[in-house]
Amino acid sequence: MMKNYHIKTILESLKDDVGNGKISIREAAVELHKAGWTNFIDLDATRNLLKLRQSDESQRTGKSTIPGNNK
Repeated sequence: MMKNYHIKTILESLKDDVGNGKISIREAAVELHKAGWTNFIDLDATRNLLKLRQSDESQRTGKSTIPGNNK
């Protein structure tokens, strides 16, 4: 009998790592680039792929609520 195992995709894994503060959004962008998901290190594409969005306040102030992504 086969058991169903849930293996995280790269997107799920990176989203968890960014959300837990283990890596920055930039580090996630580098990993996505190395895996061939993006043609260059693209922070906006990474936020979109991981379904991470900055809050309205962080867009106004330039300070991110995503761990490791403060300017």
